[in-house]
Amino acid sequence: MLKSMNQQLKLKNVMKIDFDLSAYWMPYTGNRQFKQDPRIITGADGVWFTDSDGRKVLDGHSGLWTSGLGHARPEITKAVSEQVATLDFCPPFQFGHPKAFELATKIASLMQRPQSCLLHQLRF
Repeated sequence: MLKSMNQQLKLKNVMKIDFDLSAYWMPYTGNRQFKQDPRIITGADGVWFTDSDGRKVLDGHSGLWTSGLGHARPEITKAVSEQVATLDFCPPFQFGHPKAFELATKIASLMQRPQSCLLHQLRF
């Protein structure tokens, strides 16, 4: 407990913000272990995270919800900003958005057997 409290004080001093690690439950995380020795990411550029100690950490997280395309890339920031200004999200249940169909068509055209694929959960 004392180590956790000292870690929180260190984070508050380094980051100049006031927060309580116990106020947030982190999904898919060993919360007790994390809160004893937190790894706080304060920024990112390209494929690198920056932690609260200023260390660079390789962002190797690609998977179900993310793509490893890099952080703060100007062309992605611009495209996302333009899309969010029009529509940030359209539920894929009983609704459609032209961009989802455009992307599905483009992906299908790149496949050898597009009729055998089922593209779902393209979110715009």
